[in-house]
Amino acid sequence: MMEAATDMMRRNPLGIPSFLRAARDNAQEGLKQIRAELYKLREVADSNALGLRALNRLSRLFERATRIQVLFSYGNAKWQYGEEIDFSVYHLVQEGLLNAFRHGHASSVRIHIWETNDTLEVKVEDDGRGADCLKEGIGIRGMRERLAKIHGTLRISPRAGSFVLHAVIPISRRAYA
Repeated sequence: MMEAATDMMRRNPLGIPSFLRAARDNAQEGLKQIRAELYKLREVADSNALGLRALNRLSRLFERATRIQVLFSYGNAKWQYGEEIDFSVYHLVQEGLLNAFRHGHASSVRIHIWETNDTLEVKVEDDGRGADCLKEGIGIRGMRERLAKIHGTLRISPRAGSFVLHAVIPISRRAYA
């Protein structure tokens, strides 16, 4: 419709406002539908869906709903780490994906999960517009709180053209002693 409005400028400039209103209405409707799908993602709470399978399913649903490419790699990670860790990782990735869409306007997101010595590391990185300064809201605060319960930490790297969440979670028994 925007292309038609550009063409119409030459033929009938008085018709442009109606084209622009229609384009705006279509964009708003599309955004409404995407938001509805993203809220469905937040509501997904399947107790059997833990670990890497749940993350893979989440990333595919997100990709279909937003058309944002998700590259998911899990290196040497195990399929599951137990309910607490899996729950925290799932919600970290979920919030990272939603933020990439909502705030970053990203075109792709990379999720990488791997083990290093006695830790599980999770990185969610988007190619969105990043942030010069960051005011941590309820989403990031929730990530930090969930990670703290399992002795994990979260590092955030907001910069122009990228936003990175990097969680480090101890997985050895000694870390919980």
